[in-house]
Amino acid sequence: MNRPHCLLAPVVILCCAMPVWAGGLFSRHPKPKAEERVPQLLVTLKTDQDEHKRSTAAEELRQYDLTAFPNAVNVLIDSLLHDPKPGVRAEVADTLSKIRPVAQQVGLALEGAMAQDTSMRVRLQARYAYLHYYWAGYRTPKKEGAAVAQSDEPPLLAPMPGVAVGSSTPSPRLTPLRSTSAPSQTQGPVVIPASDTPRLKTPPTKIDGPELFPSTTGK
Repeated sequence: MNRPHCLLAPVVILCCAMPVWAGGLFSRHPKPKAEERVPQLLVTLKTDQDEHKRSTAAEELRQYDLTAFPNAVNVLIDSLLHDPKPGVRAEVADTLSKIRPVAQQVGLALEGAMAQDTSMRVRLQARYAYLHYYWAGYRTPKKEGAAVAQSDEPPLLAPMPGVAVGSSTPSPRLTPLRSTSAPSQTQGPVVIPASDTPRLKTPPTKIDGPELFPSTTGK
């Protein structure tokens, strides 16, 4: 007679405990509203003295859309650059890489941490975060006014003084050179001496007809 009662007791205890167990398993605290929670997390990240709390705040900020909070990006970048603990800076770098759409100031901050942070852990985390940001569409902005590469070779044609290269200005006329010798005092035509006149040697002219003075040679 007592055996059924012994079997029934555990069943009753289990049924009584099920609501409590089910409530603890399936009940979850509702997610706090972003307009209330995000400012609290930003204050914690910026002012709290506990390193663990600052790291947790940086990690929890990934759950919210930070585009509605313009000050959130500035606080995260400031923590990435100036927080004294490498663990906090690494968490902040990961949080910045989750911000969408991509922003130029976030990409530049990740580049700076990747190249200049004193902690290798932060540099590696910043590089990993930068790759995610690059895949999301971020590109390093080009520097304006980049210097044009100059060749060491001399120009093909040196420009004339006062004349721009490629100008349509006609070239100046050439003026004849003046003689540096003293001008001659003799005026009038130049007389060439007779002795300086070249003489032309011409062969004697052979005259056709009978010889006036026949030669006696051959008689």
